[in-house]
Amino acid sequence: MERFSSNEESEKLQALQNFRYYQELETGSMWVRVMPAEMDITVKLLAESFAASMLLPVGYVSLWGLR
Repeated sequence: MERFSSNEESEKLQALQNFRYYQELETGSMWVRVMPAEMDITVKLLAESFAASMLLPVGYVSLWGLR
């Protein structure tokens, strides 16, 4: 994803790529992670969610270079 130009943005993308969540359950365990093939859509969905939480029209996401 070359569109991320600043170090801070690159670090945030790397944190998302490295995200892992593990939970022990009574009947076993569960791992949650972002699949590499799903990274672009995950970033887009997070951006849309952020826009919605800030009461911005979803169209603003396209200004961020994510569509």
